[in-house]
Amino acid sequence: MKKIKLILCITACLFALNGCSILAESKPVDPETTQNLESVAYSLVSQILMNTKDQQFADYLAGLSAEEYEMQFEGMGVYLDGEAMKAGVDSWEKAVEQLGNVTSIKNANAEFDAKGTSIIVTITVVGDALNSLGAPREANVEFVFKDDYYKTITSCTTNVTMTFAEKMENAGLNTLIGMGTVFAILILLCLIISCFGIFPKIEKAMQAKKEKKNAVIDQPIQQIIEKEEMSEEEDEGELVAVITAAIVAFESANGIPVSTDDFVVRTIKRRR
Repeated sequence: MKKIKLILCITACLFALNGCSILAESKPVDPETTQNLESVAYSLVSQILMNTKDQQFADYLAGLSAEEYEMQFEGMGVYLDGEAMKAGVDSWEKAVEQLGNVTSIKNANAEFDAKGTSIIVTITVVGDALNSLGAPREANVEFVFKDDYYKTITSCTTNVTMTFAEKMENAGLNTLIGMGTVFAILILLCLIISCFGIFPKIEKAMQAKKEKKNAVIDQPIQQIIEKEEMSEEEDEGELVAVITAAIVAFESANGIPVSTDDFVVRTIKRRR
């Protein structure tokens, strides 16, 4: 029973939180604030963003720092985050590439965000470029005002409205690019792995080349050693013959019969 009550309490709390969220989303913006913020947003679009088509003015804005943005607009009674406005100008310039020249500005719309801490003002602009359905392309310029005394602008973005066919085309293109990138990386990995079998062959060929080179160097050295050994053997043979002849001559001079068959040379030691 206690578990059932606990579950019912948790469910009631969840519904209560959901209800609070709904109330926050439907929280109305008072008419005076709505008029003021929509007027500010309209002025920023018509006097700042749309004038970026003038290259000189665009270069001037690009040269301003975030602090200089804030100082410039505070002088006009508009409080904003300099970084947010710089990002907003960049977003607008990218959107204009698809939007074309702005032909009209529709009415603005102001409403609280889900948390009820900021007011979102959306202005729809129409360009001369056509979408896939042949209709003039539109874009939504969204300003986020902090719900404080100064109504500080914390965000500014421009989103081009895409048709369903264009969204599917972009999604398909992104999918192809993603899959193509994955397959390209896999092919590259396969090529790298296949190269691992070549390295032992290269190492074996280099080892064989090294052994061949060492053999070419060792062959003359071995010939020199063999020649020296043969030369030493020939010198010892001559020395044995001389010693034998000397002994025979000595024994013969003393009248002692001698035969060379009885001579055995055990070892020869050279004295220096």
